Amino acid sequence: MPRALKLFRFFLWLNALWNGLRLVGTIRFWNILNEYQAHGGALYQAATGSGWMLVGLTLIFLLRRPRLFVWRAALGFLVTWEIWFWLDRLFIQEPRVNNLFILPINLLWLTVSLLILLSSHVRSYYHGRYI
Repeated sequence: MPRALKLFRFFLWLNALWNGLRLVGTIRFWNILNEYQAHGGALYQAATGSGWMLVGLTLIFLLRRPRLFVWRAALGFLVTWEIWFWLDRLFIQEPRVNNLFILPINLLWLTVSLLILLSSHVRSYYHGRYI
């Protein structure tokens, strides 16, 4: 497995951990979220937190297998997660006071992840030509 891919797996662990904490926090404060009518609601937060956590954990373990569908799944995850993140952030969450803070961090994460997944070593690993 290419070393750069280990960094991407670390990113996925952080993402899964974040969404796991989001799920636990939602369950823990379910009544409060419903009482104060949190944007999106407690069910939405629990569903998205558990969904992204499970997808991330599945992808972490699949990335060890040098199969083309795994590489495509990783790219699909990255694109889908980015779209969901910004749609959720712009249309569901309120207030949106720190978008200028999160934008460069998110762009850095996206750039590094794409550089890893599109690097020649990673592509050759998943296309069966890794040395």
